[in-house]
Amino acid sequence: EILSVSPIIAGQRQVPLSNLKRLFRTRFGVDLNESALGYTKLLSVFEDVRLADVCGLSHSKDNTPCLTQAPGDSAQSETTSELLESLLLEAIESLYRDELRPYARIIRKRLGEFRDLALEEGNQVRVGALSSVVGFDLTHLRALCE
Repeated sequence: EILSVSPIIAGQRQVPLSNLKRLFRTRFGVDLNESALGYTKLLSVFEDVRLADVCGLSHSKDNTPCLTQAPGDSAQSETTSELLESLLLEAIESLYRDELRPYARIIRKRLGEFRDLALEEGNQVRVGALSSVVGFDLTHLRALCE
């Protein structure tokens, strides 16, 4: 979302990492904290392979690290988000079938079970989508559900 309103530089939308925390706080009202995500540097967060289909990294002319759109077209990211939405609904429906209330921590656990099953089946597309959600904090998962 932040990238969609960022300026186009060298043919792609870019946001310098030095501005990202401020933009994130302004846009979402939440601090982007790399330590809470298990990283020591913000750059390391975006170097994680689990974000490869969401965003990428590049360097500006002055060698400043910048967040960029993921390689590929926007249709691919729409497909990933559609898959993620359908997996989330599938998890919630399965919890109701099991007569469990879909609290965020239980949804996250069920999504982890789905990921493990997809790993056994060798379905890398589902594994990628599910891996991105299983690591979410509960606040982010709730926002995704809303």
